[in-house]
Amino acid sequence: MTRSMFFLATSKRIGRAAFRLAAASWSAYASLSAIAVQTMTASLTGAMLLMALACSMYVSGIALGHLGGILR
Repeated sequence: MTRSMFFLATSKRIGRAAFRLAAASWSAYASLSAIAVQTMTASLTGAMLLMALACSMYVSGIALGHLGGILR
């Protein structure tokens, strides 16, 4: 095997390994990206539900305070 054939074979092996690594990296990126989007969506939904609960408790407190003032 001559030196140029050795370098050609080596470069092909490196190219295939790089392609496999890039494909694995891309699939990992896609799955992690999907998980991140789902987590962010769940977090935002939870925050909105907690905000709605806090607002309803605030309104209930205001209404009860007003009702207590009327009943005194």
